Amino acid sequence: MYRNFVSDGIEFGGRRNLTGGGLIRSYGGWENLKQLRKEHTKCIGDERILGDSKFVKRALAQDELTVEKKEAYACAGWTLGKLVEKVCLYCNVREVQLYAKARSNNLSKAKSLICYWGVEELGISHRELSKRLSISQPAISLWVKKGRDFSSREGLVFAELSVKLLTY
Repeated sequence: MYRNFVSDGIEFGGRRNLTGGGLIRSYGGWENLKQLRKEHTKCIGDERILGDSKFVKRALAQDELTVEKKEAYACAGWTLGKLVEKVCLYCNVREVQLYAKARSNNLSKAKSLICYWGVEELGISHRELSKRLSISQPAISLWVKKGRDFSSREGLVFAELSVKLLTY
């Protein structure tokens, strides 16, 4: 998709409005930038790349929400070890089984939920999960997708289950 986007743009050639000058030129030069400052208008980002200031602010706010959510889970006691322990209990598998090949069974569910919730909810890196589960980092991405699909299909929401799982 990205390659198509780039190849479609080649026919336009170099565009003066997209080269050099950076942020200053994006706002019409120093004079316009000074005027914005006098009006106390804050501009973040360069809309040629990121989008307008409203878009950048929304993106940053979303990121802050994600960070706050992960911090809240950490404060509630969620770690990779706790996630592995609780998901294994929930799926009725032993932790040592996580190192075996998984088919469409409880072990597969456990691995997929650990990877999905670990990455998406707790912010655990693919590298850390890879080490813990003894599988490759690219495989973590596949397990995350399986976990997302499984959660969606079964209506499992970590935020709802997290409190229940901690007492499980």
